Amino acid sequence: MNVHDYHHQLVALIDSIAAIVASDISFREVDENECYIKATLTFATGHSLHLAEYVVIQDNEVTRSKYRYQLLTPDKNALARWDNAPHHKSLATFPDHRHDARDQPHPSRAMSPAEAIAESLSTIESQLK
Repeated sequence: MNVHDYHHQLVALIDSIAAIVASDISFREVDENECYIKATLTFATGHSLHLAEYVVIQDNEVTRSKYRYQLLTPDKNALARWDNAPHHKSLATFPDHRHDARDQPHPSRAMSPAEAIAESLSTIESQLK
């Protein structure tokens, strides 16, 4: 696998989710094993998920050395953000963490776009109840 394969898999994933009604994806190749991807995904509810990740692929293993996935309400208020910025050292999952709607940090497993999309859909569903 190289970064082009990774990019194509990400696009296919996004295209397979009916709840995503629009997407804007940018792909910047550093070399065949490193890339930067940014995307804005818009859900049918009007919520949006902003993705940014620096991906390194070595021996077919994907490493996201930097990532940020931020879910916004239709009126652009933050609902959740998952990232691995090296702050919040007191959290058990450092550097991986999640910020809630009040920007409070919480432990979180390392995330991927697929997991961020699934978490976003779950968060949207619970917000709409």
